[in-house]
Amino acid sequence: MMSILVRDLALGELEVVAEIYGASFDEPYPEPVTASLLRTPGAWCQLAIDTEAGIPLGFVIGRVILDESEILSVGTVPASRRKGVATALMNAASERAISLGAKTLHLEVGEDNPGAVALYKRLEFRATGRRPNYYRRANRRRVAAILMTRHLTTSNKIQ
Repeated sequence: MMSILVRDLALGELEVVAEIYGASFDEPYPEPVTASLLRTPGAWCQLAIDTEAGIPLGFVIGRVILDESEILSVGTVPASRRKGVATALMNAASERAISLGAKTLHLEVGEDNPGAVALYKRLEFRATGRRPNYYRRANRRRVAAILMTRHLTTSNKIQ
């Protein structure tokens, strides 16, 4: 089994996030967009690293405002999917949000991504709404976003 370490993004690693995003979502995510997200108050970025190979596996960008937190983006290198990377990232994001005083964690996910929806449900997120035609895919097709929320406690780690 892969050994995964989730750590804060280091100076000079924005390009890594952009590369993982491009591989995860099959679309570019320029460094200035990541930098802009991270300049918002309460924002952070964490990387998942394969500790044996020393390579990045995924990222999560989140933020806390007052007692609510939000996942702005999360991505996993396709070759590392279904190996616990996203779970490790989401647990780390939950821990970070709790440490910053958040009581809830929100995210949105395309309804055309059943794997991610299933993961979030397993991590105790519940659907709280839907935004029709929210995402535009590369083929220009519109897809609804499912809004999901997880209530945070001090012992929120899920395997």
